[in-house]
Parts: sequence; C-alpha cells; structure tokens
Amino acid sequence: MKRIESLQNPLLKRASRLQKPGSREIDGVLVEGDKLIREALQSGAGWSACSSRKAARRRGKPTNPCLPSSPPSAAPFVPARGPPHGHRPVRRSARSDLDGLLAASQTLVVLDRVQDPGNLGTIIRSCEGLGAGGLLLLKGCCSPHNPKVIRAAMGSSFRVPVVTDLDGSTVLATLQRLGFVCLATSRQGDDLRTTPLPRRCALFFGAEGAGLAPELLTGCDRRLAIPMVGPAESFNVAIATAICLYERLRQAPPA
Repeated sequence: MKRIESLQNPLLKRASRLQKPGSREIDGVLVEGDKLIREALQSGAGWSACSSRKAARRRGKPTNPCLPSSPPSAAPFVPARGPPHGHRPVRRSARSDLDGLLAASQTLVVLDRVQDPGNLGTIIRSCEGLGAGGLLLLKGCCSPHNPKVIRAAMGSSFRVPVVTDLDGSTVLATLQRLGFVCLATSRQGDDLRTTPLPRRCALFFGAEGAGLAPELLTGCDRRLAIPMVGPAESFNVAIATAICLYERLRQAPPA
C-alpha cells in the first residue's frame, strides 16, 4: 500500500471533496480506519483510485494508496478526538435500484428530512441488524455518503440498500400501490406493543423535532405510537426506528 505525502496528490484532493457533508459523488465514499476499510472491501466495494489507471497499467502494477494518518497531509482527515486513523476513498458497490428493492422487500424504512449524520448511520445499522429490506431517503435527508454516516453505520452502509432523494408523495403512492401498508410514527397512534404489523409494511419516520411532514402523516394508512414512561416527549429518531424494527422482528422472526 502506497503512502501519500504530497498535499497536491489527486487522491488527497478527491478525499477532501468526499469528506464534505454535502458530497453527492456517486462513485466513491471516504472510509476511515482499517476496520471500516476491510468491511467495505468485504462487502463488494472496491478501491477508488484517482491516479490514471492507464499510467498504472504502464507501470505494470496496481496502486492502492492510503491517506496518511500523520501531518502534514492528513491534518484535514484526523478526528478531533481519539487516535489517528488511515483513510481511504473506496468505490461503492452497485447502487440500489428502487424497483428491485420494492419487489424484494417485506419491511422498509422511510425517512423524511432526517439530517443528523449520526442518527442516519445508526438507522442504517439498525436496518441491517433488525432485518429491514432497505432504506428510502426522502428529499432533505442527510447524504448517506457523509463520512460521519459511514462511521456511525460501522460497515452496514456497504450492505444495506439505500435509495436517496425521493419525493415523499410519489413514494407513498408507489408503496401503497404495491401492497405495502404505510405506518407513520406519531405520539397519537395505536400502541406499537399491541398492534399486529402487516406482512408488507413501510415504517415512516420524520425529522428530528419536527416529525413527519403533515401530508405524509395524513397519507399513511395507520399511525403507531411508542409508549413512554416519564415526562420525555419523544424518542430520538434513531432509537424510535430501532424500537419499531425490533417489534417487527419479534412479530415476524426470520424462518
């Protein structure tokens, strides 16, 4: 593995672009640390090289450069706290296809304007651990390629199908047409513990604080409420998603 020292290296420049929270590059993400790099590669992602592939072929050997974990060139990529890590841009495996995901899934999670990357990464990990078929992100959600999302998902980002930048009304109508029962989480709804969940369902979760957009809340087939003890008004969206997915798994365990 080749170590990068120059601030002018094209791989370093591209990594800087990938690190930006608003990055929407479709062919790469910035992965931090040996464990996540291994997870990415084992899950079907590949090296994302910025140097000329033709030049590499002329040299007669592939290059797998890694961003350094010490100054000067690593400074923008080292976390503010904790030990330094190596970083590596990787090419993501095939992007998720919405039609294929809808055809193959029994349980889907739909997020409306969830913008905190830590919450989104945790939700992706919960989707994998608790058996959701995939994740649909409506317009206004945080990018799943944000480096903070990748870290929080702890490898699940490379395995959970995610479709982004979707229109809420269109997604709702499509899900219902295909036989999904759309369930909105709300403080006023049926008790999650005593509500039988349908064979095909899509669980809708709204933005931190604001909740689901009114048209989605009204358009969903039913509302579910997570019972709470004490004065807290609501759960964090990542916690609420995990609770609902756990109940779904409890009611319909895998064969």
